[in-house]
Amino acid sequence: MHAQFMAWDTFSRRRIDLVGRQDDGDRVIAHEFDFSIPNQLIYSRNGVNITSTPVSHYRTEGPVALRLDWNGLSVTYSGVPHFSPMPFASKH
Repeated sequence: MHAQFMAWDTFSRRRIDLVGRQDDGDRVIAHEFDFSIPNQLIYSRNGVNITSTPVSHYRTEGPVALRLDWNGLSVTYSGVPHFSPMPFASKH
């Protein structure tokens, strides 16, 4: 199993998949957005929606919580280390 992982890792870093096709699956594409807008849709593709909303993190500006919605499922991520009320309004 370890050898298979190492092969995958090596090929992915070269942007070639295990059967020799060109693959950009590990490429990062950055998108800037205004972090101060609540419940802002920042990504929508192939049924995946990501919404951003500002959260309080000490006295800094810029921290956001992200909500990913797909196929009736959702998960919210925030790096804020203290309790914060649910940052997103319910979609239902």
